[in-house]
Amino acid sequence: MPTLTLPSASLRPILLTTTLTLPPLFLLLRSVLCPASPKDSTPTPSPQSTLLPTLSPFEITSLPYPPDFYPGARDVRTPYGRIRAYEFGPEGGKKVLFVHGISTSSPVFWGLAWGLVEKGYRVLLFDLPGRGYSEAVLDLPHDSRMYTSIMLYVLASSPLNWLTTTSSSSSLSAPPSSEQGIHIIGYSLGGAHSTVFTTQFPALVSSLTLLAPAGLLRIPYPSLTSRLLYPSNTWLPDWLVRTIVKGRMGGWAWAPSWPWWRGRWSKDPKAAAAGATVENHGYISPVPTSEPEGLAEEAATSATSPSSSPAATATATAPARDQPPPHPHPQQQRSRTGPPPNIPAIIAHQLQHHTAFIPSFISSMRHAPLSSQTTTYALLAPLLKPLIIVSTTDPIVKAAEYVPDATAALGGPEHLEVRVLEGGGHEFAFTRAEEVVALISSRLAVRTRAVLGSD
Repeated sequence: MPTLTLPSASLRPILLTTTLTLPPLFLLLRSVLCPASPKDSTPTPSPQSTLLPTLSPFEITSLPYPPDFYPGARDVRTPYGRIRAYEFGPEGGKKVLFVHGISTSSPVFWGLAWGLVEKGYRVLLFDLPGRGYSEAVLDLPHDSRMYTSIMLYVLASSPLNWLTTTSSSSSLSAPPSSEQGIHIIGYSLGGAHSTVFTTQFPALVSSLTLLAPAGLLRIPYPSLTSRLLYPSNTWLPDWLVRTIVKGRMGGWAWAPSWPWWRGRWSKDPKAAAAGATVENHGYISPVPTSEPEGLAEEAATSATSPSSSPAATATATAPARDQPPPHPHPQQQRSRTGPPPNIPAIIAHQLQHHTAFIPSFISSMRHAPLSSQTTTYALLAPLLKPLIIVSTTDPIVKAAEYVPDATAALGGPEHLEVRVLEGGGHEFAFTRAEEVVALISSRLAVRTRAVLGSD
């Protein structure tokens, strides 16, 4: 029968000391490496209060996303911080609300918004928390509950009436007419939040258009890296997750040698832009190379060029503080004229100058309804027939997967209208704006509400 051999007398003090010191040491290291999430409910400020006061008027107009990018700007006070919104177009036109994706801000709808305004629509756009010029709270999950509340605050802030219909029925689910209700256009993550909003407030929504929408992704975290970074129960400390995500999105100028980061954290600005202007599977697509001439090259230089000047991240040749820019900056234009905005440069500027962007992005990846919205789609089916536009070359919302999944979730092909674009990737809402405007306007020109089996 085996016998238990006790440590020698000389080792016992060492074992006792080790036993007593290891637990406190572990707790100390954990508190340093994995600090608790901040509980401060004070909103994290946006570049509107942290950056703009440090710039001259000429530097402000040279930003890739100046504060007067659209007309009708206002800041909406909410419990989640101030939200930047824009409203313009004919006051008597049909009302269209835009909800953008996880990484971009409202300028991504530049072509769509102006295209619909030219057709007589009234549009309302806003920056999601932690994007553009919107503040963000970091002590709450960025989920559909937060976004639904913010959408209501934005709608209620309008001088026009966006929240009341003249339906004769007292039912909360009574359908408004196409003239009275809100037409919602949600892009990528904004599509998932717009779907939730519509099921919660069906009496307000006359039609729903989903552009490459999240919500039914079969694999929300397709890579090993994303499965380590984004689950809410990840063992990685917050500071490390934020550092890695910022690097994967092109926020650092130095480059580790690991192959899966090659081309992302690069000393070569063009290599970094080509490799990943964007987080892999983070709902930002690479710089388009088949778009208007010069866009890809401009993005490669202005979106990632290292500089100590805030305005230098906006454009490759920033004007002097005491001199006007030699030419009007494209983003200065508040009309359809001029080149389109440089979306990669806007994202790069956001990375560098909005301290709430990375935490908000991570929280959205963890808590937003990227997948498993089958129940929500089932609730949507009896309310209206959404228009869904996807692309054959989208690497994120894959048409071959999304269309059959959405059809099954909605209960059959009679409950949705699908348009599949050839090419365009995930960014077609911006790069193929004219085609998308034509599809949306033709749909809104007719009665889009499906009520009691009618279309």
